[in-house]
Amino acid sequence: MPISLGYLLALYRPRVWQWLVGPVVLIALWVALQALRKDKFVFSLTQRRYLWFWMVVATGSLLLAFGRFALFYSLLYTLPYFSTIRNPAKFTHVVNWALVVLFAYGLHGLSRFRRHPK
Repeated sequence: MPISLGYLLALYRPRVWQWLVGPVVLIALWVALQALRKDKFVFSLTQRRYLWFWMVVATGSLLLAFGRFALFYSLLYTLPYFSTIRNPAKFTHVVNWALVVLFAYGLHGLSRFRRHPK
């Protein structure tokens, strides 16, 4: 039985995304470390506040994505309308969005760092 081209592309497609995720997460972590530095930081104070906000959003959403396995989820589940969330893995979309924002700040910070090294 011959193997179709569609079958081969379906096997290859997940591997493409695997090597794209690593640099995005590494640059987002670099941004987080740069935002937490006290001296010689690449970002202004206003940008650092935005970065802190997105780091808190990413961390909080990641913890909420664990669902009933998170320590504080039972407390949040008692809040009104919070119990209507049937699939807590939906919070991973917020984590992905926050990582994309941190990655964008990271590319901007790397370009600025390269132009004006301190």
